[in-house]
Amino acid sequence: MNILAIDTSSVYASCAFMCDGVIVSEKVIQGGLVHSEALFPIIEECLESVKASIGEVDVFACCAGPGSFTGVRIGVCAVKGLAQANNKMCARINTLDALSRNVQSFGTVCPIMDARRGQVYCAVYENGKIIRNYDACAIEELAEFLKDRKTVFVGDGVKAFRSTLTELLGENACFAQPEHNFTRASAAAAIANEEAEKGNLVTPAALDAIYLRVPQAEREFREKHSE
Repeated sequence: MNILAIDTSSVYASCAFMCDGVIVSEKVIQGGLVHSEALFPIIEECLESVKASIGEVDVFACCAGPGSFTGVRIGVCAVKGLAQANNKMCARINTLDALSRNVQSFGTVCPIMDARRGQVYCAVYENGKIIRNYDACAIEELAEFLKDRKTVFVGDGVKAFRSTLTELLGENACFAQPEHNFTRASAAAAIANEEAEKGNLVTPAALDAIYLRVPQAEREFREKHSE
């Protein structure tokens, strides 16, 4: 089975091609949030490097959020279009699940993504199993849940909240190395492979974004029209 996975949920954009459970090609760039320009060229490069064509893809996967609202929408729309055009199924991957794979050998892992306004997108995993569900919450609330656990934090939220977590949790707060703090499409492909084996794929029409918080534009619209 061939899987093409993409991630555009942060300032990084990545694409990975998996063949029979093995990642054979991956392309990662850090280009800010201009993924609409960069995504399809890196998809082409990823496939060309292993002499594969888009028609050989069996499953299209993407990190569907949480993350940058614009980035997530670009990735979801791209995968919907590619899968629809090629009459293939999709894998809807939670970005936090993919991010946790970067340090999954540790006991308690907490991916954190900076959600602004003093909040993080987060989840907590124990030996690979989720023990605190996906959420957007204040960093203090998350720290209260983790106060008795030695935890490895991973994600772009580490840069923003490292000092706060160290103050709140002391020696129980550990942090991934910087090179592990971004989501990779290869992790999304690995999860997609597992989901395909379980029969948990979705049609292109059913693929949608994962928002843990209402987008800013919608919040502002509601605030404006509630006056």
